[in-house]
Amino acid sequence: VLVYGRTLALASGSFGADIAVDTTGARRLVYVSNITRNRLDVFNYGTLQPAGTVSVGSEPWGMHLDVARGDLLVGNSGGTNISRVDLASRTEVG
Repeated sequence: VLVYGRTLALASGSFGADIAVDTTGARRLVYVSNITRNRLDVFNYGTLQPAGTVSVGSEPWGMHLDVARGDLLVGNSGGTNISRVDLASRTEVG
C-alpha cells in the first residue's frame, strides 16, 4: 500500500519498494519499484490512474531520477545491477 494523498493498492502479491516522481513537462508520472514482480508500476501524477509497467531487473529497489538525461536509474537488489529506463519511451535501455 502506498500513501500519496490517498491510499493506493498495488496488484495482489505486489510490494512497492521505492517511489520516483517525474513532474517534468508533459510526462508527469509516478514510478513505483515493484520488488515482487521485477518491474516498475507507472501511474499518472495527477490522477494516480495506472499508466503501464516497465520490466526491469531482479527485485528493483532504489531509484534515481535524472531529468537532465531523461533517465530513471533503478537498483536491482536481486541482480546487483542497475537498469536504465528511458523516460520518453518508458523502456529499459540498459
